[in-house]
Amino acid sequence: MKAFFILIFAVFIATAPVVAQNCTPDAGVVSLGVSGMFPDPNVSPNLPDGTIGVAYTTTITFVVPADSLVDLSSILGFPFPPVTLTVNYFEAVAPVLLPAGLAAVCEPSSCQTTGGSNGCMAIEGTPTASGTTPISVTGFFSLNVPVSVPVIGGTTQILPATFAPYSLTINTGSVSIDENSSPIASVFPNPFCSELSVGFVSAKNQNTVVSIFNATGQLTETVSVTAKQGENIISFATASWESGAYYYAVIQNGHIMTSGSITKE
Repeated sequence: MKAFFILIFAVFIATAPVVAQNCTPDAGVVSLGVSGMFPDPNVSPNLPDGTIGVAYTTTITFVVPADSLVDLSSILGFPFPPVTLTVNYFEAVAPVLLPAGLAAVCEPSSCQTTGGSNGCMAIEGTPTASGTTPISVTGFFSLNVPVSVPVIGGTTQILPATFAPYSLTINTGSVSIDENSSPIASVFPNPFCSELSVGFVSAKNQNTVVSIFNATGQLTETVSVTAKQGENIISFATASWESGAYYYAVIQNGHIMTSGSITKE
């Protein structure tokens, strides 16, 4: 038995030059043979910063235990002592929100890592916009339940894996970027209360999506418009939103062109 909670497994963050292949699990972390999360996403900083126009890659290594002690009380509907379950696999889900210019790929490519083995996810590319973005890596576990467990004994259960988001900051640097290639965005007011406006300059008439995410990377609201060439303003009614940190993203042609952080009072 390698961990008390199924949601605890090793994640190691490292940086390396960009290569045209999927990621490789970090051998140093794998050799430890323990479950955990390294570094802890609740401790800042965690993911290394990037710079506009400079190639970037970060590898998250998953070390999945062969088995884990799990509390099944919420599934059974009554109190029941924790039970050791065999882990079939952990399947990672790529972050919904990534800085403009970056993408996530897995090894194996299915993002499915067998219990007792190792896998990884690389976040890589060339950033095109500055700002801080929450990187929320989620997923789920496939687990075999012993026949001795009442009600669900002998079945396979799929349990979600939810973790605090990492934080990735892209700095401006000194690299010159063609400003016509991406919209220049501003948000006001910031902090906001009952209404928020996102203004952006579009290089041409084109479909544009403006999305707002909460601090955990979950989508709060999204609007799709046909932006006109030049200045555009999209407004959101935010009185019902909870106070705290949010992130906005302006998306064109399926790519996040610019993003940043905002605060609800």
